[in-house]
Amino acid sequence: ISLGLVGSEMCIRDSSNILNDNVIVDRRRFTSMDNTIRVSYGFSENKRWDLGATIQYRQIRLDNDARSSPFRVFEGDSFSGNSERGFSKLGLQFRWMPFVKVPELTLQSSLNFPIAKNDQLKAELGAQRISFDLNATWFNEFYAQTYLFFQTGWTTRFKNERRDNSTHHALGSIYLVKRIFNQKVYFFPSLTYFNSMEQFNSGGRLNQTNYQLLWGGGIQYQPNTQISIFAQFQAPFILESGSKNSEWIKDSYSAFSLGFRILI
Repeated sequence: ISLGLVGSEMCIRDSSNILNDNVIVDRRRFTSMDNTIRVSYGFSENKRWDLGATIQYRQIRLDNDARSSPFRVFEGDSFSGNSERGFSKLGLQFRWMPFVKVPELTLQSSLNFPIAKNDQLKAELGAQRISFDLNATWFNEFYAQTYLFFQTGWTTRFKNERRDNSTHHALGSIYLVKRIFNQKVYFFPSLTYFNSMEQFNSGGRLNQTNYQLLWGGGIQYQPNTQISIFAQFQAPFILESGSKNSEWIKDSYSAFSLGFRILI
């Protein structure tokens, strides 16, 4: 069982309605609370692969006031913003350690299906289409209790009757992880690259829509193997919207995450 609260703040400069050099600036806060339950079963005695299923319950809030508290995601609609909640997706997951002699390398994939009760709620929760994820993680202990984690992944959101184009996301991350206090506390500065692309025609080329390069850091407390609690902050080196009509203001963007995980 994992729970995560994510709040992000961004300012968008819209130039599609510029008149006499006037610029429209839209500053908002987006918050999501993701609650995920996963059940997995290991099919190999050496624990090299397992299958699992997940279900996610999501709460989101979009505030027109960027200074609004992210904890208002637990509230209903108000004059400053709107909140929505509901079961968002059901997924099947697969985890595999492909090489016996390289236990540091793990491959994970998932196939997720939207399950919100109606089309409007699916759109508001960001779960309108079937999606497929494939991720690879590799780590190396290059110094005592100090690790480098590398992660790369690809996500495809398939087209359907509501969206006639597929969406693709490429992700790459580097984490420097240091364990202290009897291996119960982890510090991890990070660097993440995210690239979003659209494919408008079957077999056609991918068109880049936006990309980001984010720096950040976090801390995780793990008192035992069943419980972990973490906090993470991210801010951009590069933040490109890919739009000719709007600009993402890099200095206005920040993201903060809180979460915890329980293994039963």
